[in-house]
Amino acid sequence: MAEDVVLKLNTEIVIGNFHLPTEVIHRCGGSTSNIAIGIASGPIETGFITYLGNDDSATLVEPVLQGSGFNPLIIKRGEDATPQCLVVVDKFGERTLMLLTKVIKDHGGLTLKDSGIKPGEIVVFTHWYEEWRAEIDIAREQGCIIVIGLGALIADPKVSADIAIGSIADIPEELPFEDYLDRFPLIVVTRGLTGSTIYSKSGKVHQDAFSVQTIDTTGAGDSFLAGFLTGYALGITPGKVLLEIGARWASLMVTIDASIPPNFYEIEGIQELIDEALKESK
Repeated sequence: MAEDVVLKLNTEIVIGNFHLPTEVIHRCGGSTSNIAIGIASGPIETGFITYLGNDDSATLVEPVLQGSGFNPLIIKRGEDATPQCLVVVDKFGERTLMLLTKVIKDHGGLTLKDSGIKPGEIVVFTHWYEEWRAEIDIAREQGCIIVIGLGALIADPKVSADIAIGSIADIPEELPFEDYLDRFPLIVVTRGLTGSTIYSKSGKVHQDAFSVQTIDTTGAGDSFLAGFLTGYALGITPGKVLLEIGARWASLMVTIDASIPPNFYEIEGIQELIDEALKESK
C-alpha cells in the first residue's frame, strides 16, 4: 500500500520546463494494493499482506485497507517510511510515476509463512523482486497457484510460475514470449492503448483496449490485472473473456479520478459476461 501524491497538469510534460499543477491530491494507491482491493470488491475472497511505516502516509492508507474486506489482512509495521509515489497527470490523462521513498528491501519482514495460505489458493506477486524467491518456494510447497510479475521472465537464475502477467513496460524489450512457456504456462502482456495478449501452448489471443474518454490512466493496468485474476479465480477458461474482463475494468478506471480501481460490480455488463463464460467453461 502506498500514498500517491498526484499533481494534475493542464499541459503536456516538457523536459526542462517549469510546470504549475492545477491540483495537488493525496490519495491511496500502490499497484499491489490497487489490484487486491479491486479483486476484494468482487466475488473472490481476498487476503492481503503489506508493510506500513509509522507515519502520516500510513495514517492515510490504513483505514482504506481495513475497510476493503480482506480476509485475512496482515500489516507489518516498521520504522522505514510507508511507500509514497509522485503521480504527474498531464492534460491527456497520461501519468508519470516517481517513487518518493526508498525501496524497502525486506518488505518489513513480510513472509507467506505468516499468511495461512492453503493448497489450491492463488498467490499473487504483482512485480518481480529477487527477495521473493524464498516466498515463491513457500507458495509452491503449499500447493498454491503462483502468479508473478512479467519481470520474472528475465530473472537470473531462472524462476517459474503458473502465470506471468504485467505491462510490456515491466521488461526492457519485447521478448519471444512463446519461448518462455515451459516455465510460465500462461503469459499475459498488456500494451496500453493497443490492448493485451495471452500466450499459451494453445496459441496467442489478443484483446483490443476499449475506446473511452480518458481522465487519468493511473491504475489502468492494476484494474486489468484485477479483472483477469478475478475471472481466472472464478474458473473461466483462459482466453479472450479473461482479457475482456480486464479491459472493461481498465476502461472504466481511466474515466475516474482515482488510483484504486472502482468496485467490480460497477463494470457495465460484467455479470452477464461472466455468467455466459462460466456456462461455456463447464
